[in-house]
Amino acid sequence: MNGYKLFRKDRNSRGGGFIFYINENIVSKKLSFVNVPIEIESLFVELNFRNQKWLLGGIYKPPSFSEIDFIQTLNHSLNFYCQQYEKIVILGDFNMTIENENLDSLISSFDLKSLITEPTCYKNIANPSCIDLILTNSKQSFLKSANIETGISDFHKLTISILRKHTPKSVPKIKFYRCYKNFNKDAFEKELKYFIDNNNLDFDSFISSFQDLVNAHAPIKQAIIRPNNAPFVNKELRKNIMKRSRLRNKFNNTKDNNDWKEYKKQRNLCVKQLRQTKKTFYSNLSISKVCDNKSFWKTVKTLISNNFQNSCKITLIENGDTLNDDHCIASVMNDHFVNITKGLNLKKDLAAKICRRCFQSL
Repeated sequence: MNGYKLFRKDRNSRGGGFIFYINENIVSKKLSFVNVPIEIESLFVELNFRNQKWLLGGIYKPPSFSEIDFIQTLNHSLNFYCQQYEKIVILGDFNMTIENENLDSLISSFDLKSLITEPTCYKNIANPSCIDLILTNSKQSFLKSANIETGISDFHKLTISILRKHTPKSVPKIKFYRCYKNFNKDAFEKELKYFIDNNNLDFDSFISSFQDLVNAHAPIKQAIIRPNNAPFVNKELRKNIMKRSRLRNKFNNTKDNNDWKEYKKQRNLCVKQLRQTKKTFYSNLSISKVCDNKSFWKTVKTLISNNFQNSCKITLIENGDTLNDDHCIASVMNDHFVNITKGLNLKKDLAAKICRRCFQSL
């Protein structure tokens, strides 16, 4: 499935097993199994949100499997993984309710809470039970949980829960540039000639004085570039989008039909104007502006992607550890390329050429 990573453990050739679909933007990896009896189906995955790691576990107890043996197995698995993870979520078909004495003892031991409290299994319509559970030791991290009738299962409802997590926003970029808005070429050349003719300075003093002169005629300014900046968005469109947001917030507060009509009218205007500006921009695009790969993809990416994100955030997995800090990632990559030719018994100048080619290929 596009946009998702797949982790699975099949039961046998006749079917059954576990499968997880994890958003590809979430750093995740499949964990090695602890000693779990073959009759019990289980799958454990590590999820990394910013600098916080979660254990996501799926488990299924067959109806014929001993409850005591199942609890002992689950207890052994949690003892093993809880040494590495502070936050855990265990979900699946336990074929027992939280009122079960053995399961209640396990829940108390690991300070777990059940996110699902309403009946999920309607095999016995007269006496439905809650056996499809989502257990966690961080209940406050979840926004809402519910059971949903999908019609897929014969008598089980789908259990869902929403985690209180936010994807980090891309940080705006600060670009420094020299402003030539009020630059006067004749005045600059005249002052520069006078400066050269009437000053006998050493090199460092000359560079400093020359920079002051240049800054006086063409000062350095800074511009904040939005992380999701699109080249076809103009000032008028931005103003209309801001107005649309204000009207939407107003309607969310009042729930008035007139406010909804005003918001809807402004929303449709923004959609129409966005299409027009995008069409105009690409129709008048000069070929000279997309003559190399970098400028080409920077320009057309917003056209071919419906979910454009200009994020430079890099995640690196090194020796089993997940690195998100830019300085740590740069240090690891630097050490890798500095030492890439060691042990090959190459001549010094040849090794240097290989290193340069490696950097150029990035």
